[in-house]
Amino acid sequence: MNSVDSKIIGQSKPAVELKKMIGLVASSNSPVIINGPQVQEKNWLQRLFTTKAEEKVIL
Repeated sequence: MNSVDSKIIGQSKPAVELKKMIGLVASSNSPVIINGPQVQEKNWLQRLFTTKAEEKVIL
């Protein structure tokens, strides 16, 4: 079990599905739009989900 798996345990199923979907987008080469600006580095989303404040991030 990796760190992301351990962090999503206990959260609602929609939250888990959202994170899976974001993970798929982050692993693709397409640009990601978050609150307007284009985030071109896919590692940004991976770092987002390794922070302790991940529950406070509004997508």
